[in-house]
Amino acid sequence: MILDLVQRRVAVTSTLPVFEMGVPGRPSVPQRVLDALSPDARSALLANKVQATGQAAIRRRYGAGTSPCLSARQK
Repeated sequence: MILDLVQRRVAVTSTLPVFEMGVPGRPSVPQRVLDALSPDARSALLANKVQATGQAAIRRRYGAGTSPCLSARQK
């Protein structure tokens, strides 16, 4: 399948980082990753993490106080 995608020049992007960013309780971003980012990128990443995992955002997104991602990971 990978060979076919390459031959057809199809771009494939992992969405795992997007999923991981919005799951409450995930470990914080490692310092070495933060150190590798520009100051603007670091600020944006941390602001997005706070916004995605804040209780108000979770309530708006899921209509409940907890994310369904947590129970999906446990199954």
